[in-house]
Amino acid sequence: MTPNFTTEEAISNWIQFSVGNTTTIDYGSPSLFQAMLDSVREALAGTAYRELPIAIGETGWPTQGDQYNLASVENARSFNQNLIDIAKSADYELYLFELFDESAKVNESPDLETQVEPHWGIYGLDEALTGMNAIYEKYGIDFQ
Repeated sequence: MTPNFTTEEAISNWIQFSVGNTTTIDYGSPSLFQAMLDSVREALAGTAYRELPIAIGETGWPTQGDQYNLASVENARSFNQNLIDIAKSADYELYLFELFDESAKVNESPDLETQVEPHWGIYGLDEALTGMNAIYEKYGIDFQ
């Protein structure tokens, strides 16, 4: 059975890694993300690769620059922290995208307000400063 989510519910689900109060998933998993991981594990179960470690690669959430106002510091913090918590609880390797903003990365959009590429970092860079003084934490993450 395919879950029927509104756009808002689907976005919230990905940010929070939960199905909220109004929607359920018939997979026995607490979120769409966990359902996907469970599906991979189940697919591997009948093969010689059933013990293959799972790595979650290059995922994250932007802090600004999208036209739908979903990119925010709070959504990025929530997405990344929830992802870290899931990865730790299931002993998955995790590769977040990314540690630092990259101001030189821009897309082809002429509208600077819709450019997410430079804004994926947990840490930002104040270009008016130099050296280590230029680096600042945009939001806190508990990696423990």
